[in-house]
Amino acid sequence: MPKYDRRNVECNDPNLITNECHSSVITCIGNRMTQLRQIFQQIPPKNGENVRTIEWFYMIDTGLESLENNLFENIHFENVYLQNCPKLLFLNEYTFGNESRLFVRNIYLNTTNLSDHSRLKRKTFKALSSLRNLNVLEFQSHSIRTLPYKAFNKFTNVKIIRFYNPEQRGHLIRIESKAFYRATFVEEIDLKNNQIKQIGSYAFQFQRYSPHELRIYLSGNDLHTDSFELNAFNGCNGRNVILYLGDYGHCNLMLKTLKQNIFESFLWENDKNIIDMYGCPLICDEQMDWILIDSNNRNNYRYQIRNLICYNKTKLIDTDRYNYYNVYQ
Repeated sequence: MPKYDRRNVECNDPNLITNECHSSVITCIGNRMTQLRQIFQQIPPKNGENVRTIEWFYMIDTGLESLENNLFENIHFENVYLQNCPKLLFLNEYTFGNESRLFVRNIYLNTTNLSDHSRLKRKTFKALSSLRNLNVLEFQSHSIRTLPYKAFNKFTNVKIIRFYNPEQRGHLIRIESKAFYRATFVEEIDLKNNQIKQIGSYAFQFQRYSPHELRIYLSGNDLHTDSFELNAFNGCNGRNVILYLGDYGHCNLMLKTLKQNIFESFLWENDKNIIDMYGCPLICDEQMDWILIDSNNRNNYRYQIRNLICYNKTKLIDTDRYNYYNVYQ
């Protein structure tokens, strides 16, 4: 999160730019962002170098509808925080330039109007996926409803992708195929508390192999039994996936069962893959028998499904609709 204790210079007016802007934080506030490029050009280089390196850049209450190409060229912000930018519709593909894209480590997009229009959305994701050494990409408020096919279409080292606002539900409704395809090193995809109703086939497929753990959070959405296309969670290419479909306070209330033709192939693909229901109950009828009857001649899948709770009498666990018991913790 932002480090407000650092020395801070407000650079709304190019006339205010002095050597003090060697400060670690630059904050641009107000309606004068038409001068943003001029403001950046006035920030002096450090130690006679051609590039300028600043730890934090904040842009607040801007009237801009887009960030233009090469805006960040020759100025290296390690952290970019766009907050309360209600007119910001998109980022141009080359907003971060050829060099600066290698230096941004974290970018936070909070209360923007980033558009779901396919052309504008594609520009935004091209800009963001160009950030080769990104650690955290966080969207808190936006107008994006669908994560497009190959949203991350360039190889990036991003570790955390987060479309989550703890204060209100997000607008995401659908995840298309291969949305994170070239985010090779991503360890956390947080899609909690949105309105997701559909997940396309191979939505979480990756082009390159990697054996690390990947956590996917999908609790608090509008997922139901038929929300998932075939192979929705397949193609993770060596990753050990923990798929969180529930959270005690934020279940997918319409998700009543785990269909064999969707989830068995995900568990079979890697015996370290886990589905965690996190206390959200399912109807454990004959549609769930596949958990105990392994059609692939392997031990059953029961212990790859954590915190499974049934609210009907079942052979999976001995309970009834008034008493919930965990199968596995």
